Amino acid sequence: MTTSLPSEIIADILIRLPVKDLLRYRCVSKPWCSLIDSPDFIKRHLNHSKETYSNAGLVLNWSDIYWVDLDNLNSVVELNHPIDFEGGTEVLGSCNGLLVLFNSYDDVALWNPFTKRYRNLPNTELEFAGKDFCICQYIIYGFGYDPIHDDYKLIRLVQYIGDEDDSFDSEVKVYSLKTKSWKRIEDFPYYLCYKNAYGVLVDNALHWVVSRKPESDVSNLIGAFDIVSEEYYVVPQPDFVDCDFHMTLNVLGSCLCLIANYTSDQSSYFWETKADRIDIWVMKEYGVKESWTKLYSMVQSDEISSFGYVYPVTYLKPRGNKILMDQDSKKFILYDLERNKAENVIIPGMPNQFDECVCLQSLVGLGGRDGEISGKKAEKLRRKRKLQKKLKRKEEEVAKNATGIQTGAVNGWKHRGLIRISSMFESRMEESCSTLHVIFCNQQGSEIITDILVRLSVKDLLRYRCVSKPWCSLIDGPDFIKSHLNYSNAGLVLSWSDIYWVDLDNLNSAVELNHPIDFEGGTTAVLGSCNGLLVLFNSYDDAALWNPFTKRYDPINDDYKLIRGYLCYKEDGVLVGNALHWVVYKKPVSDVSNLIAAFDIVSEEYYVVPQPNFVDCDFHMTLNVLGSCLCLIANYTSERSSYFWETKADRIDIWVMKDYGVKESWTKLCSVVPSDEINFFCYVFPVTYLKHRGNQILMDQDSKKFIFLVGLGGRDGEISGKKAEKLRWKRKLKKEMKPKEEEAAKR
Repeated sequence: MTTSLPSEIIADILIRLPVKDLLRYRCVSKPWCSLIDSPDFIKRHLNHSKETYSNAGLVLNWSDIYWVDLDNLNSVVELNHPIDFEGGTEVLGSCNGLLVLFNSYDDVALWNPFTKRYRNLPNTELEFAGKDFCICQYIIYGFGYDPIHDDYKLIRLVQYIGDEDDSFDSEVKVYSLKTKSWKRIEDFPYYLCYKNAYGVLVDNALHWVVSRKPESDVSNLIGAFDIVSEEYYVVPQPDFVDCDFHMTLNVLGSCLCLIANYTSDQSSYFWETKADRIDIWVMKEYGVKESWTKLYSMVQSDEISSFGYVYPVTYLKPRGNKILMDQDSKKFILYDLERNKAENVIIPGMPNQFDECVCLQSLVGLGGRDGEISGKKAEKLRRKRKLQKKLKRKEEEVAKNATGIQTGAVNGWKHRGLIRISSMFESRMEESCSTLHVIFCNQQGSEIITDILVRLSVKDLLRYRCVSKPWCSLIDGPDFIKSHLNYSNAGLVLSWSDIYWVDLDNLNSAVELNHPIDFEGGTTAVLGSCNGLLVLFNSYDDAALWNPFTKRYDPINDDYKLIRGYLCYKEDGVLVGNALHWVVYKKPVSDVSNLIAAFDIVSEEYYVVPQPNFVDCDFHMTLNVLGSCLCLIANYTSERSSYFWETKADRIDIWVMKDYGVKESWTKLCSVVPSDEINFFCYVFPVTYLKHRGNQILMDQDSKKFIFLVGLGGRDGEISGKKAEKLRWKRKLKKEMKPKEEEAAKR
């Protein structure tokens, strides 16, 4: 006999089940699948979980992400999330089962860890404040639900500080899951006190600890942002007897919770001190000042040894009137409100350090299929890549063995001999064609193509990757990259406050490079260069590896290493023969450099490089590389100074080590003295040989202009004025454009 239950009863049963079971029961029948996927059922299931406090757990996060079920607290399960990588991933907020994830690549995603669905959010640039607010102090997020518009919103709050102690500014943007876009809203009118305090969600509003001015280290306001109206306001606080404490916020039992940390230690950061007492307050009726109630106070005891802070996390339903608390982000304790006693909570598998947030298991989606990625997509992508590899091998095999002729058209590009190949061996003429080339598609033909491509510039190669999949695979291949490196054209990277590129083949222009760690009001230095990669460092202590031609750096097989240390001069390491070289002293007391120290990048060992047999050793030594040889510059001066670049040079000798490591191979290439062509100077620094100008060396004079050194001492021409004029023109243009940009930003 079969019976059929009414759909209302079935739904009433199903809303009591965990998400894991519901996802399995979707395959029972189409009606069940439609029921479980329906918006009404998802809301009913969520509301039932909230009302009964079932299906609740903790999301622990430090570098990895873990789940702890609040019903038993007996195990920790690691969660595999969608934007994982070695740098770690941070949880910025939780609401109705959705988490906001953020990693060191500035990727932001909304993720439901129970349905495995997620959505990558679009990037939004920082709109820097005016010149008086050049320092970005905090970037804070908050996440919540707007029940009026049925929308989930992510708030990004950027705070800037100015040169004066009491000046600050802000930038606030809101991402709407319904519109799937960011928008700028009114600036935050308060000063954020803590950089790691994400918005606390209570009664459709996000809350932060703020102050009126940055000069005060005592928090005295609760600033709030209404998710529905997108307006700011201040929440009233309790009438404290003692106001000398550090304040933090949380949510406890759907009420706003205030934690007052009293300490006798004097520090701007309460988490660095030991607490004397912690008071826990809850606002039982939101917005009503009189509803603030001091729930309990905690002091040091046998059960709870010395702590910096204790943070209420959540009530525990199955354990009666008890609160789970976080002690110093290292362990949990359970506080009994009736007995005023605490006990340690031992959960196997806990990380050594963590942040936590309460999360409900839910079926909440991420705004529809457009851009929403299911948990199965990762497996599908892996299968797709495997299939693509098989197809690629077959295509390469067909291309090698084919005897037909492929024809292709070349658009009006700079380099001839470039072929657009159609995948089905058909010729397709384009309207913009200017030349037609024919090439046999066999092994010899592919070698010819490679031989042509390795001679092209990086800019052209990046365009030609879209010709076909075989060409893209060829250009991206490690072997081709190494072959192209051997043919590459050289140039100069000029840096002071900005960064410029000068092509050594013509020396007729300097092109400014827009680099990735640029910021207004600061400078960026180039610490080194190797095989087209630059090491950048700015005033915020940001360091980056950057390929200015591909605009990225993606290591394939080999390894690049960055070394940091403290030596005699601030010059960066000179790379010759897989080793970095610096000028060093035996002892700090001598102001005469007497050693060349080297660091082997492969073995990571140090050694000393032999020097020439100098007749006169009273000089200042610097190093460079010239024609792949180690170059030594000896600066002779009669003036006495600890810094040779502050004195006028009498003579500069330039030596090269033609056979690396062999002392006898040192050769004095030339000597440079002041003359009519080169008047007085502090130093002259050999930069590189110029192949298109014969036996000439490009030299840097006092970091102000270039000169040509002909043969063994002659000079021929200089390009000192061009860069200075270009820089003056750029500064003038920037000054003219800045008022217009500021006016446009205000509008």
